[in-house]
Amino acid sequence: MILHRLRNDFDLATITVFGGVAILGIAPFAVYRYLTGNAAAAIMDISIVAGISLALAHAWYSGNTKRAALFMTIATNLGCIASATLLGLAGLFWTFPVLLVNFLLLGHRMALALSLFTLGILTWHGRAFESRLELAMFLVSASVVGLLAFMYAYRTESQRKKLENLTLLDPLTGAQNRRGMDRELEIAVKAFSRDHKAYGLAIFDLDHFKRINDKYGHEEGDNVLLNFAEIVRKNSRKLDRFFRMGGEEFVLLIPGVDLATLATICDHHCHNIEKNLYCLNEKITTSIGAALLQGNEDRQEWLARADAALYTAKNTGRNRVVIDDGNTVVVDLFTDSHTSK
Repeated sequence: MILHRLRNDFDLATITVFGGVAILGIAPFAVYRYLTGNAAAAIMDISIVAGISLALAHAWYSGNTKRAALFMTIATNLGCIASATLLGLAGLFWTFPVLLVNFLLLGHRMALALSLFTLGILTWHGRAFESRLELAMFLVSASVVGLLAFMYAYRTESQRKKLENLTLLDPLTGAQNRRGMDRELEIAVKAFSRDHKAYGLAIFDLDHFKRINDKYGHEEGDNVLLNFAEIVRKNSRKLDRFFRMGGEEFVLLIPGVDLATLATICDHHCHNIEKNLYCLNEKITTSIGAALLQGNEDRQEWLARADAALYTAKNTGRNRVVIDDGNTVVVDLFTDSHTSK
């Protein structure tokens, strides 16, 4: 279980490695300083170890690695300042690993702000330096370390975002894939549980799509999927989230809607697809099954209700919207005027 979490959560692994190394590195100094009579420095080291340990425990217990990383870096930066204040020049050695850790654990902007704050405090009180030359040499070396760490963190963060986008996007249509959908639906379920914010879910299935592939070929079928995705995106709100679940099935996550609004939005999409989607000269239509998120419902149950509504839509004539209101499946009457058997 522990190894599985470390393999699949890069941020948690980074926090764990740093936290473990820091605790093992600082704790012996706390013992040594206590035994040699330097109680103030020993208390400082114990406080730093305690802060890192609490942040590490929070990361593992809550899964909120961002909050844990922020708490951990604040604790180490304050510890760095205290170390330089109490120990003088010897305490400044902790500055360099602290600067590196800022950029490893935080976003580059937050890390830069925290690093500048720490260097500013050390420069302002100047108790660790015996001369202006020492201060100047320290600032130059710390700035070089900070700049290199900033460049590394900026590039790593940029590359990581690109890789995450690649793993979450369908390469053909540009919609988010099943992995992205599962993540967004899980976020929606948690938000609903916490804030009671309404969410609607609509599953689109292109009618008779297999016949399109068989008749015109897969290249034309891919063009239909591309055009379909573009039409749905063009007619969706900015806050809606669009996914390709697989094959010719797509999902639209629609926040902040009631049953009537969900029906109107789905019907609007159904009309637009019928009006604008063609394969050569043949009109393409879609069936839609939709459902509002209900209390005490997980994403699988929510998705299953929308999928059952879609099944009803396809078995009652296609080119229509069917909505599950949580109790019964309701055939949306908005689409009766353009139903094709």
